[in-house]
Amino acid sequence: MDRTAGAISSRIQLIGLTRYIKSEIEGEKGTVCIVDEVSIDTLRKQPDFVKDQLIGAGWKEKGNFLYSPDWWLKYPHQLG
Repeated sequence: MDRTAGAISSRIQLIGLTRYIKSEIEGEKGTVCIVDEVSIDTLRKQPDFVKDQLIGAGWKEKGNFLYSPDWWLKYPHQLG
C-alpha cells in the first residue's frame, strides 16, 4: 500500500466508513461494518484529497451526501 492509499485507508476508518466490531463469543472473529453514504459535513473536516479520492473511486454526490458505488459493499476490497 502506498502512502496515499494508507492515508485514505486511515481516514476512511477515522470518519466511520469502515469499522471493526468484535465478536461477543470468545475465540470467534469479529466483522467489518461498512456504510454506503457519508455526509459532506463529515468530509469538510478532512483534507480535500479524501473527498477527491472517494469521487475518483466512483462515489456519487447527491445533495449533502456521497453515496458509495456497488463495489464498495463487496468487502473485502482494496481501499487504495
